[in-house]
Amino acid sequence: MKIIFVGIHNKPGKIPLCSSTPTGKIIKQITEKIKTKKIVKTNLYDVDYLPVQEIEKGELANEWLDRVNIDTNDVIVLLGKEVQEYFPLKNGNIINIPHPSSLHGKEAIAQYIKNSVKKINEA
Repeated sequence: MKIIFVGIHNKPGKIPLCSSTPTGKIIKQITEKIKTKKIVKTNLYDVDYLPVQEIEKGELANEWLDRVNIDTNDVIVLLGKEVQEYFPLKNGNIINIPHPSSLHGKEAIAQYIKNSVKKINEA
């Protein structure tokens, strides 16, 4: 079983959910606390900009299935509303959590990490 995190898009010159970014730092804290060590970090759109056209979003989202090797027992963690809306799979072991960029303050981040770890470990 793998835990597959799905963010939105790549930051220029960075890997998906890179731990040098604010979002990546929070995801790293989550991954350090979950039971499995088989972690995959991906982005729904494999581009370094945020697409705005609906058709492009759909096409790029469908390409995710070709880029990521998933098994039936994998847990897929979708970060944020847009990822949750455009993610090409609607069935499976999918966990929806808010995108970490919506957080403000250390207490909110700590609670987010705690809640996310709990949801993932229970999946």
